[in-house]
Amino acid sequence: MLKLFNMSSLMRMLAVSLFLVYFMSYGCGRKGDPIPRPIARPSVCSVRWSSCRVLDIQLPTKDEDGHNLIGVEKVRVYYVPMGYDRPTGDFIITSGQVIMEQSQKNVTNLRSQVRLDLQEINYPPGWLTVVAMRVGGVAGVPSETLAWMDSSS
Repeated sequence: MLKLFNMSSLMRMLAVSLFLVYFMSYGCGRKGDPIPRPIARPSVCSVRWSSCRVLDIQLPTKDEDGHNLIGVEKVRVYYVPMGYDRPTGDFIITSGQVIMEQSQKNVTNLRSQVRLDLQEINYPPGWLTVVAMRVGGVAGVPSETLAWMDSSS
């Protein structure tokens, strides 16, 4: 019977094979956290009435963590009826309803200022708050609470 391999060459081939397996699998290891970091909420919008039924909204440029804000896709206006002593924005978001939503076609080039005309909104007196929404439905910090007067006046 012919001896094709002697013991030293067999050990060398085994060592080279193990080294190649280790070297090839080294790049396939864990490269980062498989769970993406949670997206930080946009910081608060600056809101003011420019006329009786028109809101001027200054969108935030930073998120809650202080990083530059990208990926804002819409602005929402929430409403609750009167009967509460000036509720917080968080209360209005959880207990109220969305009465207007302004979406942007180009998410990356969102204007820094948005004007919303609420002429067609027919709700009784209540409270409003405005929220910037990030891609993925991440709601930002609610704006200050604004009073909404009867639309018939």
